[in-house]
Amino acid sequence: MHRIKVTSSVLCRRFYGIRVRNDIFGSRCKSGGLIMNQEGLGRVLWKYFNAPGNVMFVTVNLVTFAGIVTYNSMVSANQERFFEERMLMAQETLTPKYSCSEEKKPLEKEIESPQTEDVVKIYSPAPEQVLGVQPLTEYKADTLILGKESKCASYDSQMAKMSLYHMMYAYFLCRQVASNEGSKTSKPWDEEVELLKSTSHSGKVNSRTKNFMETFYKSWKTEFIEVFTDLHKSQQFHFPDWKHYPSSLRYVCKTLYHNDMQTIEDFQNFYDSIGQRDLKRLLRLWLCDHSHLVSPANGYNVEKFYRELIADCHNDDYLLNKYSSMLLNPTDPRKSLFFSKYGKYATQKVPSASIDTVLSVLQEYVALQETQGRHHYNAIVRLISMIRRDCVIARTTSGTTRIRQVRVLLPRDEDRERIDLTANKNERKKCFQLVSHNPKAVELLGVISSWRNTKS
Repeated sequence: MHRIKVTSSVLCRRFYGIRVRNDIFGSRCKSGGLIMNQEGLGRVLWKYFNAPGNVMFVTVNLVTFAGIVTYNSMVSANQERFFEERMLMAQETLTPKYSCSEEKKPLEKEIESPQTEDVVKIYSPAPEQVLGVQPLTEYKADTLILGKESKCASYDSQMAKMSLYHMMYAYFLCRQVASNEGSKTSKPWDEEVELLKSTSHSGKVNSRTKNFMETFYKSWKTEFIEVFTDLHKSQQFHFPDWKHYPSSLRYVCKTLYHNDMQTIEDFQNFYDSIGQRDLKRLLRLWLCDHSHLVSPANGYNVEKFYRELIADCHNDDYLLNKYSSMLLNPTDPRKSLFFSKYGKYATQKVPSASIDTVLSVLQEYVALQETQGRHHYNAIVRLISMIRRDCVIARTTSGTTRIRQVRVLLPRDEDRERIDLTANKNERKKCFQLVSHNPKAVELLGVISSWRNTKS
């Protein structure tokens, strides 16, 4: 028997009368009855998915991934809904209390002015002691030696340094007189202390009273406000020889002398160099009324310093109201010192604060309610409303990393309508999602919501 090799060319010529090349299917391979013409990755994928175990493995992974994505979406949506409910609950909790128990007051509530007879007359002698007492030492021209001339960067800088030195000197002197304690600092300093004791109402000066510092500061500011508006006096200002002062006052004078005191960064350096808590509080009082003497610093994160000042106002109702007014009061001129402007166009930029700053102020108001029972429902409701209504996403670039930050706009009343019209709902929703994942915001809203069950 002879084997006959039948090729495709022979069959085609026999049945169809056409000639076909023998190698037309030579480069193809058959697999499972199908002809594949893929090379490389296609062949590998076919072999992989042709196995039942591999198909099941991939299917399980896809189903698991879809389940994880669905679960995360549900959790995120539920967290946002929970955060919004907490925010609404917090507002509903405070609104009735505010309307019933608290009249509308300015955010920056001034401390009650003491009665005329209770104000400490720091430099005013008692009427019965005027006669026969020389209140000030007389100097002759040939014996007068000028002290160190202060480093003058500008007119405002000179006025700021003169004001700070005079306030610190007066406070150290009055505090020692009020303490009724003996001093062995130096003979010139002790003589000044004794002179002030003999010419003041010592019975009405007490450093241990609750409002001693506020009383001192208000008296000092009232009696010497005209001194710090005189250009001639500022030009003639010289630092005295501080070697006879107490060690703490010597350090203050030396630090102030070497400080330019031109920008808010200079003031922060001076503020952070002071260790005594009462002196730092005195500086906070001064900055509230003399912020116009220092200018904003370019490229400097002054908002971080603002949060430091807010933290130092812990359980300090008087100063917290003053500093929070810079954030809450749309017309406060001190706002530009601490908060940078945000906006796409230069003509539409408005001041803005980071969400961390707003939450820091809210935290201090909550602490006052929790620890001292002091109610500031109006301020708390406004802070919550600002987070809901005025938050935006600020995108910045740090090297090759893009950073998204939540900021809260601080518009004036005349800018409110324009901001509401240009607000992007999708952008605001994304911003609200970021805030709802902030653990500090969730915690504070939970504490405020719990006040619903407590009696004020």
